[in-house]
Amino acid sequence: MTNIDPTLAWILRVSPTDHATFSLGNHPIRNHLLKGIVSEDACVAAHITIKPAHKGQSLEWVSQTYQLPDFNSALSLCLSHLGFQTFPPNVLNVWNAFRLQLLSSFYGFKIMPSQQLQALAPSTEFPFSKCDTVLLYLSSRDEIPTVAQAHVIFCFSETKKNPLPVPLKEPFLYVQFFEVFGDPDDTTKMYKLWRQQCLGSDGQSHRVRGVIPITAVTHAVELIPIYGRRHNCETTANISLEVYNEFYLNNYSDKEWYHTVSEEYL
Repeated sequence: MTNIDPTLAWILRVSPTDHATFSLGNHPIRNHLLKGIVSEDACVAAHITIKPAHKGQSLEWVSQTYQLPDFNSALSLCLSHLGFQTFPPNVLNVWNAFRLQLLSSFYGFKIMPSQQLQALAPSTEFPFSKCDTVLLYLSSRDEIPTVAQAHVIFCFSETKKNPLPVPLKEPFLYVQFFEVFGDPDDTTKMYKLWRQQCLGSDGQSHRVRGVIPITAVTHAVELIPIYGRRHNCETTANISLEVYNEFYLNNYSDKEWYHTVSEEYL
């Protein structure tokens, strides 16, 4: 039996005539759980297209194109955790987006529509890049949400000449982490986050980053800037994560996510 928060139970009693309905037409929901990259608990599937946006690129190209000078060091640390002391000779394939699909937290047999998550390099249109935020499952000991912004979606390119070991066959994400500070307040019931920082060898403060397998992603999440006493009118949704320092983790983006947060973290 699934326990439902009283607030959510009230939401579920909305009259059927008040629900907005959308016609899928000739586009039924695709089941990525059958052929996608599935998590260990088989509740989440990630899907990338066969053809990458950028094929056969070097580590230096990724670092320069995405303006991430620490990309190589983050990848090296990830590889060492997987038991590899050197970079494989394989080049990288890079994607601009991937799709994430979940099983319903209410009905375990129901497949939810997939969501697209983007990780676009800086450009004239998006000078600060356009990168979505995600919830990660990194440890069973996590008692508060682990949230990160995905900046690069990539995979090592496998060839007959350079076959890949099993741990390196799946896609990876370069992410920058957020950190929860304080408990959710009584009014909003939402966690507050800021960019996780560390002191670099140069004595400067840097964002904490890492390279993780794509299977560590469990949800797409939405961060709401904490504007303070005055809102910057020039800020748009595309740059808000770079302009503001503190954010709310939005619990109310949909019923499934609200239920997940309520059951696992509140």
